Amino acid sequence: MVEKGMFKCIASAILFTVCVLFGAIDIAHAQTPEEQERSINNWKTALIGTSFPETDTQLMGLVTAQEQNYENTIKNRINTDSEKGYLFSDIGTTWTSAQMSTMAVRIKQMAILYYTPNSKYSKGDEEKNLEKSDLKQNIIYALDWFYKNAYNENTEYSEDSWYDFRIGVPLNLVDALTLMKEEIPAETFQNSINSIAHFEPNKASDSTFASGANRMDQAFSIAMLGVLSGEQEKIDLAVESLQYAFNPVTPGALASNDGFYKDGTFIQHRHTPYTSGYGGTYLARSAELFKLFSGTSQLGQFKALKNMYTYLDTTYLPVLYKNEVLDMTRGRGISLQNVSNEDVANNILYNMYTISQKNGDASYRSRFNTILKSSIIKDSSNASSIKI
Repeated sequence: MVEKGMFKCIASAILFTVCVLFGAIDIAHAQTPEEQERSINNWKTALIGTSFPETDTQLMGLVTAQEQNYENTIKNRINTDSEKGYLFSDIGTTWTSAQMSTMAVRIKQMAILYYTPNSKYSKGDEEKNLEKSDLKQNIIYALDWFYKNAYNENTEYSEDSWYDFRIGVPLNLVDALTLMKEEIPAETFQNSINSIAHFEPNKASDSTFASGANRMDQAFSIAMLGVLSGEQEKIDLAVESLQYAFNPVTPGALASNDGFYKDGTFIQHRHTPYTSGYGGTYLARSAELFKLFSGTSQLGQFKALKNMYTYLDTTYLPVLYKNEVLDMTRGRGISLQNVSNEDVANNILYNMYTISQKNGDASYRSRFNTILKSSIIKDSSNASSIKI
């Protein structure tokens, strides 16, 4: 009897090992329905925030600006007559890939406004409020039109427009779908999911995966696909694609040489210092992964993400001075006249703060609290926390 029992134990152990090796048993923590809901709600909060008193004039000013943007650049331009062949009058019936991304941005902006607390357009009482009802119907129409006419599984594109098809459109559509998932027809939702999935890689070794910050963008879109559709395989692909993304680059080991280096440098496009340019995107996506998977088992899969705690000190702090970033770290971004060094610094500080507060070390969190407050106080132009 003892020998039989021992034989069964050994056989079971061998069978388990074989199954794990060949993928029959998934040892990763699969996303539960509760975790899926939590991640979606996490991202909704990241996109629209939470309710606030209308007496807060600064926040109400931001809401008013969103409403005016909708009224001036979207509401007066959107076309819902399918016979005319265009979605926005200022873009028309033919468009570049960049204009296609602009259409996706506008769809996202409409979705955000529909859910923005304290907005006159925010969700609720649509049957009594024509403006709210019109906005919701415009979003649904825009998603359907966009899928049918601009971005679907049969859309052809050249490699010159890869960014818009694999990054520009997906990042904006997943945000819109996060907010509108329960408000739109199931077919509309699934069509958009399918179109994004069609243009994204299916495996981590796929040559359509970009490098550096662009890879982060793609991985985030794929992770969002997994969350929205409930496909664990997509989340696992995002994890695998970023397996080495947070580790220091070994010079010459990769064709691109993009990423973090041991001395704190961040390189993109093989040799250009880009800490506050593409490095800022890297930082933002890292903060967003923390937000998206907060409170779920999925966050533990991104094991090397914790290296960002080191990079906050070695890569990002050295390029900040009095609430501005150093020109030499922006790359071609320095040519953007409407984006100041202070604007870039504010975004970096916000994302540094977000990441730092996920660290289990109270002294580490406290130090970055102090850094953030100090930067606001030292800002000579407008010491206001609303910018952060």
